[in-house]
Amino acid sequence: MVTTNIQRAGPFLAGTLFGLLLASLLFVGYIFVTAKDQDIHSANTVRDDQTATGVNSTSRQISSEQGVGEKYLEGPNSQQVPETESKSIINDAPLDAATAWHNYIKEHVRNTGTISDGHVEALQHLATNWVEQEGIDAIQSISTSLEADLRLPVLDHVLINVAKNNPQLALDSALGIRQAGGNRLVEEVVFYWAGVDPKSVLFRVAQVSLDQDTLEGLQHSIVTKWAYQSPETLIKDYEQIPDDLRMYGLEVAIGAMASDSPESASQYLNLIRDDIGNKRAAAREIANQWVKRNVSDAFQWVRTSRDVEEFRSGLEADILRSLARMDTPTAFNMALEQPIKESEIGLEVSVILEAARADITEALGLLDKVRPGATKVAAYNVVGTELAREGNLDGALSLATQLSETDRANFESLVVYRWSNANPVLVLDKIEQLAAESLRSRAALTAWTSGQIRRELSKEQLDKLKSYMNQESLDSLEEIRLTLPNVVE
Repeated sequence: MVTTNIQRAGPFLAGTLFGLLLASLLFVGYIFVTAKDQDIHSANTVRDDQTATGVNSTSRQISSEQGVGEKYLEGPNSQQVPETESKSIINDAPLDAATAWHNYIKEHVRNTGTISDGHVEALQHLATNWVEQEGIDAIQSISTSLEADLRLPVLDHVLINVAKNNPQLALDSALGIRQAGGNRLVEEVVFYWAGVDPKSVLFRVAQVSLDQDTLEGLQHSIVTKWAYQSPETLIKDYEQIPDDLRMYGLEVAIGAMASDSPESASQYLNLIRDDIGNKRAAAREIANQWVKRNVSDAFQWVRTSRDVEEFRSGLEADILRSLARMDTPTAFNMALEQPIKESEIGLEVSVILEAARADITEALGLLDKVRPGATKVAAYNVVGTELAREGNLDGALSLATQLSETDRANFESLVVYRWSNANPVLVLDKIEQLAAESLRSRAALTAWTSGQIRRELSKEQLDKLKSYMNQESLDSLEEIRLTLPNVVE
């Protein structure tokens, strides 16, 4: 009977993206016949069968550019009669998903040689439909029938679709076709699964056969996503993380938690043990987030917490730099209120460093307020080298008059190095203004090296720079040549 054929076709139509097109034909009155003596049912019967099978629930259409049309769903001998008769005679049943896939590949991929985004999307839907009809084993055939540039986007789409219902099956399939997609497909499935159930995927990847670098990379991405997506859960279950990633996971999770509540995050800092780097990074994020809310509370925590004793001074500087980006005068005054610890420099240098990057004029105005000694020297070095980086050599060197003779020599050397490294093209025009032969030689060597790396200087300019080098710089030049590729001779 005709209704039997429609009932058979119904699940196919309702379960695929291509069902909508054929459903629309059926809706206006087309029917199937499978033998010449079968009765032809009315269009109303067809519409009743469509409703029963759920064909009209399909809501998505594929554009003509994507090439997914009726000829990939109908048999080769189909024909249409005038619409007024509301009849169609199709001698073959709708094609299976595998045949539809291969027909599309033949016509739109192998014969045209031009692939658009629409073609890729069509292939993604065709492949997904094939897997839904025949199971995950179809993915091997899909993979082998695709060229390398299409394999990744199509297989990735299919595997993520599978992962929504069965992430372990998707991962196992990705591992099975690693040669086709490399580790990228595995990484994509693992990353998706990590967003759903990070503990399960951590356990699973540890069981499969992977080289050490790949395994560690996957574990790192899982822990990172877990930490950002659900920091509280990671902190609660951190002992389930592999030993070598445990402290890293806590660092990222505590930092993520700090963006919402730095005070809450600070309570977990003591969990990070035996790794000062991870602990410092987490503490820095807590401090930076806290200062946005309340500078006084942030400073109070840094100055009193036992968890930050090993790097307290660094955190104080971090807080003041963060504050300086918002309010330089307040940050500078707070810095002056903090005592200078033994063998350290005043915190105002950190504020001046931040100010110099944003507004060199403001930084210059703070110099006469810094405390004497090593703090003053450090502050002048910061501002002088920033002026030099901007190309203002005269302005930078003028600051040297405020320093002692001993400190002045080191200051001038730093300034000249920074200036010539950042501005190699300017050096030949200004080098004669440097009074000391040692400074001219240093400037020439630094500019020669920077010019070679940046390819900003001609051979004549490079040779001219060499004429200003003393023997010590020339000896260094020969060593530098060995480390630089494609040296201009």
